[in-house]
Amino acid sequence: MKLSSLILILTLCGCNSLEGEATFNADIENAKCLEEFFPFNPTFYAARDRGGASGIFFQEKGGNIQDVDLLFFEVFKRDNLELLKLQKIGGDEVSVIGQIELGSRCPNQTYGYYLEGDIQFTELDTKNNGRVAGSLRNGSIRNSKTDELVGTNLVGDFDFPVFAGQPFEEFTTN
Repeated sequence: MKLSSLILILTLCGCNSLEGEATFNADIENAKCLEEFFPFNPTFYAARDRGGASGIFFQEKGGNIQDVDLLFFEVFKRDNLELLKLQKIGGDEVSVIGQIELGSRCPNQTYGYYLEGDIQFTELDTKNNGRVAGSLRNGSIRNSKTDELVGTNLVGDFDFPVFAGQPFEEFTTN
């Protein structure tokens, strides 16, 4: 997914920077920007439904999407959220994808990183006053351009309320 597409997507999100918790960690090799990214403790959260999928977004700080570091999940099949496999986009029967974009740490980098592993949602209500909670286990990180394995032991936990409407829709461009 291109960064320009994310700008449009995040314009439609319900966001919250006041409450919630999230933390992600991994062992990184051969990817300097990612070494600086972890541990990732975002303070901005977003959730939205669009086109039959649910997007879950995490940022360290506010700002224009092209200028910040971002980890996101896109859930395409919501019928069984107990344990899903993160897959590379474009695969057969993809249920959920995960991606990391590094607009702050590596602004000139032309690729991102896709995530593999097991993700479990205990709550996935992306409507106003809903809640998103879950965990990521047994994860790995791959270069989206080369498929090179650059991260192992990826884990994460997240839990945040969803607020929609102003002033919570801050992940937009000027």
